[in-house]
Amino acid sequence: MAEIYSRKGKQNTVLYRALATCFGIGYLRPAPGTLGTLFGLILVYALRLEGIARLFFGGLLIVIAIWSSEVFSKKSGEKDPQSVVIDEVAGVYMCFLLVEPQVVNLALGFFIFRALDMLKPFPIGLFERLPGGFGIVLDDVVAGLISGAMLRFLID
Repeated sequence: MAEIYSRKGKQNTVLYRALATCFGIGYLRPAPGTLGTLFGLILVYALRLEGIARLFFGGLLIVIAIWSSEVFSKKSGEKDPQSVVIDEVAGVYMCFLLVEPQVVNLALGFFIFRALDMLKPFPIGLFERLPGGFGIVLDDVVAGLISGAMLRFLID
């Protein structure tokens, strides 16, 4: 993964830490994953992107999440640091790819996503085994996609 350096040549940790922890939300206790999910819902609701823009932003978010969580994980020496919550943001964002972010949908999506994210039923748990940032992020992305499908089924 690319390293980021300041003008003085010292490693600049601000960018990847800010992104991986969603600007410090991951350091809040208790339940940083739940707080990260709430941040993701706020992002979904505030942006309300449609069509290809929604898909493009989701892809960009996944790439940023994998990169920042990979670097954070390597620097901290932890496989899946609790402070990294951008994976929850990316996951809950995926829940709303095909579902409109109305208040009721956001509430239902939150509970479905958190349940799947914590329980990690098949096939979600398989993705957690991937190395580095891929394992940190892709299990949440798959949980989000499954949550979105379940939510879509419930509201139709």
